[in-house]
Amino acid sequence: MSAFPIVRAVLLEALKLVILAVGVYAICSAAVRIHRASSPTTKDVCDRVQLGMTVDQIDDATRAFEGWQLLRYDGVMVISTGPYREGSVCRVAIDPLSHRAASKSMGPLQSGDWPTL
Repeated sequence: MSAFPIVRAVLLEALKLVILAVGVYAICSAAVRIHRASSPTTKDVCDRVQLGMTVDQIDDATRAFEGWQLLRYDGVMVISTGPYREGSVCRVAIDPLSHRAASKSMGPLQSGDWPTL
């Protein structure tokens, strides 16, 4: 038996595997884009935050797989639906004594807003 049929069979199976992987990637990518298009904007999420809410209440009102949150060392909670989607984030100042929202604002993403790994 020659090596040609074996090599041909292996290459054919590899090609099938590549086509399957590309198909799965395309389906997953489309699903993520559809989900992202129907998700709320950062402003919508920021509007859910009311002054006087506790950190836990803010967390409950703004998560649900809609983006990310970060409580910075200076007591500011940064909330966004995605760092590259809109280029803006919601910043909520947390009172260190009561652990409640003292103020909130919208602004551009800054270097201190993203966790450093």
